[in-house]
Amino acid sequence: MGLILVITMIAYLPVLQNNSFVWDDEGYITNNPLVLSFDLKGIFSANVMGNYHPVTVFVLALEHLVFGMNAEAYHIFHLLLHLVNILLVYLVINKLSRRTEVALVTALLFGIHPLHVESVAWLSGLKDLLFTGFFLGSWFCYLKYLENSQRKFYFLTLLLFLLSLLSKPVAVTLPVVLLLSDFYLSRRLVAGVWLEKLPFFMLSIVFGILAMATQKSSGNLPGLDFNVFQQLTLAAYGFVNYLIKLVLPFQLSAFYPYPFGHNDPFPVLWYVYLLLLVVLAVLVIYSLKKSKLVFFTAAFFFVNVALVLQWLPVGKAIMADRYSYLPSLAVFFLAAEGLYLLWHRKLKWLVIIITTLYPLYFILYTFHRSEVWKNEISLWNDVVSKFENVPLAYLNRGIAYARLNVYDLAISDLNKAIQLDSDNSKANKNMAKAYFNRGNLYLDKRQVGKALDDFTKSLEINPQNPKAFYNRGNVYAELGESANAVADYTRAIELNPEDARPYINRGMVYGGMKEYEKALMDFDKAELIQPNNPDTHFNRGLVYMNHGEYDKSIPAFSKAIELNPEDAEAWFNRGYLLITMKRYKEAAEDFSKLVGLNPADPRGFYYRGLALYYSSEEKSARNDLNHAAALGYQPAKDFLKVLPD
Repeated sequence: MGLILVITMIAYLPVLQNNSFVWDDEGYITNNPLVLSFDLKGIFSANVMGNYHPVTVFVLALEHLVFGMNAEAYHIFHLLLHLVNILLVYLVINKLSRRTEVALVTALLFGIHPLHVESVAWLSGLKDLLFTGFFLGSWFCYLKYLENSQRKFYFLTLLLFLLSLLSKPVAVTLPVVLLLSDFYLSRRLVAGVWLEKLPFFMLSIVFGILAMATQKSSGNLPGLDFNVFQQLTLAAYGFVNYLIKLVLPFQLSAFYPYPFGHNDPFPVLWYVYLLLLVVLAVLVIYSLKKSKLVFFTAAFFFVNVALVLQWLPVGKAIMADRYSYLPSLAVFFLAAEGLYLLWHRKLKWLVIIITTLYPLYFILYTFHRSEVWKNEISLWNDVVSKFENVPLAYLNRGIAYARLNVYDLAISDLNKAIQLDSDNSKANKNMAKAYFNRGNLYLDKRQVGKALDDFTKSLEINPQNPKAFYNRGNVYAELGESANAVADYTRAIELNPEDARPYINRGMVYGGMKEYEKALMDFDKAELIQPNNPDTHFNRGLVYMNHGEYDKSIPAFSKAIELNPEDAEAWFNRGYLLITMKRYKEAAEDFSKLVGLNPADPRGFYYRGLALYYSSEEKSARNDLNHAAALGYQPAKDFLKVLPD
C-alpha cells in the first residue's frame, strides 16, 4: 500500500509546484468573505457559488487561516487528502471483495487515474476530495457494522454521511449504495434492513431539496432547452463518455462544450448513445445469471454519476472530469476483479502486460495533466488547444492576461469571447463579465469612451454588478459628468453597502460639486466601513482645504500620512497648507519628505525653498529654488528673478 501512495505522489509531483489560484478559486477562496474573515456563522448559513457545502467552506477557511494565500501549501494538503481517499478505497474494497490483491489494484487505479487530476489539482475541487473521503469512511463503517452488528458503527456511518452531505450534496446517493452493498453481500432485504436506512434517506431528501433550492436561487437552473428524449440522450452521451475516458483517458479537458450549438438542430446520430445505454443495461441485467459483480459495479457507477448527467442541461459544459471522482471506483473495482480472474485462469502474461502498461500510461498522463493546472494561462491554453470555440476559455485566459498586464493579448481574448458567445440574454453572466473586464482594460489604457460603452453593455446584461456601476461611475467622474457619476456610485452602494470605495469616490464628486456636507457624510460612512483607508482621510482633507477650513484639513492629511507614509500628495498638501498658515519650519519638513519620496518632482524643492526663504534661511532656500528651476519648474524661475541678490 505504501508503494501505491508513493507512485501516486510521483504522478502528482507537478501539483506541488502549482502556485496559482485558478478559475472558481476566486469565488471559493481568494475573494470569498466567509473564508477571508473566518465567518463561522456565515459559513454554516450561506451558500457559496450556488451550493450549500459548509464543511468544504469551513476547511477552506481553516486553510486560509494557516496558509494565507500560499497556493502551494493548499496543493500539498489536497494531495494528502487524495492519499487518504486511496487508503479508504483500499479498506472498502478489501471488505467487499475479501481479496487484498483486488483492493490494491483498485486503490492504485483510483490514485493515478488522469480523470482525477481536476479534483486534486484544482483547489476548488476540495469539495470532491472531502465528500468522497467522508462517503468512503461512512461506507466502510457500514461494512464494519454488517460484519459485527455493533451499533457504534451504525451511528458512525450516519455521522460521516452527514459530513459528506455538508461537504457536497451529491453524497445523497449513499443510502442506495448501502442497499446495493446489502444486495452484493447477500443480506436479506427484510423490513428491518429498510428501516435502518430510513434516517439516511430522510437526510438525502432534505439535502436534495436544499441543493435544488440553492441552485435555483443562484440562477443555475434551468439550463438549455431540449425535449425529453434529447435530455435522455445527453445523459446517455455523458454516461458512455465517462466510461470511455475511464477505460482509455484521452483528450481530457477542464471544459467539455456541447459538440453542437444550442441553437443548432439536435444531431440525429446522437440517439445512438441512448441505444448504447439500453444495450448496456440489458447486458448488465443478464449478467445477474452468473454473478452480482457486474450489476453491483454498474449500479454503483450509474447511481453516483446520475446526478451530474445532463438530464436537465445546466450551463454550457456537457461533462466534467471531477464528476468521475467517486463513480470511477466501480469501474476500477470491476477491472481489478477481472484481472484477478485472468490471473487465476493461467493468463498471467496478459495481466502483467496490462498492469504494467496501463499504470505507466496513467502516471505519465496524470503528470502531464497536473502541469496543465499550473496557472490560468496553461489551463485555458489547454482547453483552447482542444476546443477552439469555447467562450469561457478566452474569457478566463483574457482575465489572466489582464492580471499580468499583457493588455493586447487580454483584449484579443476578451474580443474572441464576446464574438463567440452569441447569447446576449440577461442570464448570460459570462458575456457581462467579458464586457466588464474589457472595460477595465480600456480604462487602464485611458480609452475612456470604449470603457464607458463596455461597462454600459455589461450592466445591460447583468444590472446587479456593483463593481460595474462603480467603474462606470469612475469613467463618468473622469469625463466630468458628475450627476451620472453620483447615480452610478449610489447604485453601487445600494448593491454592496459594505464597500467603502463608492462612498469615497462619490464624496470626491460631491466635493467637486461644492456639496461639502454630502461629501463629508460619505467620507464618514467610508471610515465606518474601512477605518484605516488613507484615501478617505486624504479626500476629506481636500474638501476641508477647498472649503477653507485649514484647521480641519491638516489633521485629515496627517491621518492619511500616518496610514500611508508613502503618499507624496498628502505630504505636499499638508506642507502647502502649513506655508499658507505661515508655519514655515513645519512646512519645510513636509517638503523634505516629499523630496525624499520623489526627487524628480520640482514642487518639493520649490516649496521647501519658499518655506526656507520665509524662515530666513536664504542660502538653503536659493539652493532649492535653483534646483527646482533646473528641473524646469517655471514658478521657481519666476521667483528667482525677483529674489534680491
